[in-house]
Amino acid sequence: MDTRKRQKKEKRRRGNKLNTEKVGQSSALMTEKESCIIREKEHFVEEESGAIAWIKGHGSPKTYGIYIMVLLIISLVFSLIAQSMFPVQYNILYHHVSQQGGLANNPDGHMFWNIMMIVTGVLYIPYVLHFYHSGKHISPTLFKFANMSAILACIGLSFVGVFPEDLGITHQIPASFAFFGFLIAADLYWLKLSKFIKSQELWRKILFHGVYTLINCSFLMILIQETLNFTPLRPETITPWLNFQVWEWFMAIGIFSWLYGLILLFPLDKLLHFEE
Repeated sequence: MDTRKRQKKEKRRRGNKLNTEKVGQSSALMTEKESCIIREKEHFVEEESGAIAWIKGHGSPKTYGIYIMVLLIISLVFSLIAQSMFPVQYNILYHHVSQQGGLANNPDGHMFWNIMMIVTGVLYIPYVLHFYHSGKHISPTLFKFANMSAILACIGLSFVGVFPEDLGITHQIPASFAFFGFLIAADLYWLKLSKFIKSQELWRKILFHGVYTLINCSFLMILIQETLNFTPLRPETITPWLNFQVWEWFMAIGIFSWLYGLILLFPLDKLLHFEE
């Protein structure tokens, strides 16, 4: 009887020990998972050494802020130079965006605009990668698709400079990639970041909703304009502000306002800690 009691006690002791070990292992796994999530969120914040890491979007947030402002200045300067060399007075009411780089439309200044598009299109990629890393913990799959769309748009932007508007459909294909790529990326990010912006300052809310309204309303107007081409209606005869060119410019302004405003709209320290 004593032997049986001792055996039962020994079994209970071993069972309790095994349970304790399992609970400990489970807690360790949970702790490890939580640590992985924290490390993943903080990984890109740490300034990694080397140019390759920076190109991948893993540099210091401040450097990307300065970087995008430099790109903005370069883009504006080269665009203004191209417009100043236009044979007639360049006017967004009557001239397409791409006419700045057209050989026939701008024989003297097209190279300035085309070179600017080729270079800056590629240079936007590290910036969009940085923003992707800053918020991918919110919705990994959706942010991945948005990031892919933005990268394709950057590549399309570069090829707009390679194939100027004189080449017709060869130019229109990369131009469509640029416009639609940024439009899709912006709207995909909007699906999640509209919740984030609710808790931010009033000026950020106004800028956020203003930019997205401009992008999507301009796109809607472009669709309407294209549809009306198959009818006798010509809204541009009412006012030049209903010209296709105007809304193409408004959409371009909206997209680049969104692109340049990402760091302003979504401060890194707050975005990192945002959870749905």
